[in-house]
Amino acid sequence: MKNLKKKNVISKLMLLALILSSFIFSVYKVQSPIKIYVNGHFLESDQTPIIFEDRVFVPVRVIAENLGAKVGYNKDDMTVTIERGDTNVKLSIGDGTAWISNEKKSGPALLNAAPFLKNNRTYLPLRSISELFGMHVDWNGGKRAVYINEESYLVDYINEDNAGDEVLERLRELGIIGDGSFYVEASDYEIELANGKDKGYFVTVRKDNPIYDELTELVGHYYINKKGTLLMEYNVVEDKFELLIGVN
Repeated sequence: MKNLKKKNVISKLMLLALILSSFIFSVYKVQSPIKIYVNGHFLESDQTPIIFEDRVFVPVRVIAENLGAKVGYNKDDMTVTIERGDTNVKLSIGDGTAWISNEKKSGPALLNAAPFLKNNRTYLPLRSISELFGMHVDWNGGKRAVYINEESYLVDYINEDNAGDEVLERLRELGIIGDGSFYVEASDYEIELANGKDKGYFVTVRKDNPIYDELTELVGHYYINKKGTLLMEYNVVEDKFELLIGVN
């Protein structure tokens, strides 16, 4: 009887150990490294980009030099200067405010995170720095990839023929719609944004009615711009567009 109890205890301990090991493995499983693409080209770095407080950080020279910028570092006051074209940006380690000057503006600019030092390298918040130099930044969580593009690199590739399919693809990626038959209607549309007007297409999406084959149900009305960088849903009740995807 004692041996039976002892075996039961050992079995329970082994089961507990198995559960704990599975939990630890799931929590600490290795994620794939972050990939960065600049104007469609993969950016190689001797230091792996890192995520800190939901922000992607990279060494200053890696990102700046791949954007065609010059970098200067002052050890005395721990400041970094980045110069690209007519834009000059000055940053300080641990400070969430940068100073920017170019032909259009001059003054402070808030960063989404402060630069910091790691392994004797200065790490900068990727999105903030890229946007200060007029770049468009997009993050794909599934692929763990960052896409940085010049404004001129983004061409108009959405047209009236493919606008519906492009909207459906993005709605599936967002989990708003699943598999099934959908019907789309697209027409030219111009929307007023805070920074000016944007041209694209107004797309109506419908799906099969589960009861009546001859009827369709409205999924929603959407706006997608010609560069494919903006997707908005039209709120019929409040008569306004609401952001779904925006590449800034």
